[in-house]
Amino acid sequence: MTTEHASIGGEALIVESDPRTARYIEETLDRLGLKPTVVRSVADAAAQLARLLPDLLVLSPAAADLVEHLAFVEAARRRRGSGSVLILDRFAAPIGEQIQAAGVDGVLLKPVHRAQLEVTCSLAVARRSRRPAPAEASGDVPVTKVPEVNGGLVAAGVTFVARRSMDRMTPRERQVVGLLLQHRRVPAIAASLGISQQTVRNHLKSVFRRTGTHSQQELLDRLSVAPSGEVDRLARDDGRAGMALSGPA
Repeated sequence: MTTEHASIGGEALIVESDPRTARYIEETLDRLGLKPTVVRSVADAAAQLARLLPDLLVLSPAAADLVEHLAFVEAARRRRGSGSVLILDRFAAPIGEQIQAAGVDGVLLKPVHRAQLEVTCSLAVARRSRRPAPAEASGDVPVTKVPEVNGGLVAAGVTFVARRSMDRMTPRERQVVGLLLQHRRVPAIAASLGISQQTVRNHLKSVFRRTGTHSQQELLDRLSVAPSGEVDRLARDDGRAGMALSGPA
């Protein structure tokens, strides 16, 4: 059974590191009348966004790169009004909230059939056409180079992800991160909060899961582009406010 679609027209940006998968997506979008541009990374995509007004983004991130891709989707939606489709190896409930909050228009799981991809991309472009045009795309604001932070992340998108990450932390996790922002190491954090070093490490592991990071340095890099007031508030929390939270929690 084949599915026929009217030609959509417009531009698309594909972020895919595997050449074979990229060709498959490119051929599919071409069938829809979209003019695709293929890049291998979010950093390359950010550079392309400086000159393109893509109607559609199609991204196929590895699990470890999902947060960065969602940051880019959010920035592109705000700046260009772009529709978006994610192609994932697997889906787990905890990432659903992040995907929804970033404004993703469609999600597919591999293996992807061409008819599914065509329908999902068509719907994403249709949703994009019903959204109000952003200022940059309408010409009200000069198009400038998209800011790149920490290896090509888009500042606006990373700010969104960092803010949501902080919102999901427990009070104790925020205290641990606040001390980490003061360049305290695990033993000093444990002493300040009156908990064991292993408990501090457990809190950090939980924070890594919530923020999609894998190390203390990556976490600090992520928070470095969060809204300054929120980060300052975390950094000022040296644990004194948490003394009422006694015990290992």
